[in-house]
Amino acid sequence: MAKSSVFVTSLALIHLKESFDWYESQQTSLGEKFRFEVRECIDRLTTKTVDYQAYYESIRKVELKRFPYHLYYKREPERIVILGLFHIKRNPDEIKRLLKQ
Repeated sequence: MAKSSVFVTSLALIHLKESFDWYESQQTSLGEKFRFEVRECIDRLTTKTVDYQAYYESIRKVELKRFPYHLYYKREPERIVILGLFHIKRNPDEIKRLLKQ
């Protein structure tokens, strides 16, 4: 089975950078561990044919294994679109508002 291509939105890139910077400020190399965890999660999405938990409309979410974040995505016919990366304690209404933009 071929891997799906991935498109990462600018919102998701901003969240990834902000989270990376915060973890890196807490402990050297912790940001890299966070980024690696996100990469592993995306890699699982590209090879898995079954989707994770439905969140809102066609948006799905998957929880990172070692960090308290959800990765939000939608699957399109030819690619996976990474929409955002939010802390699990973030207000769900705020998440929906941001993902609609």
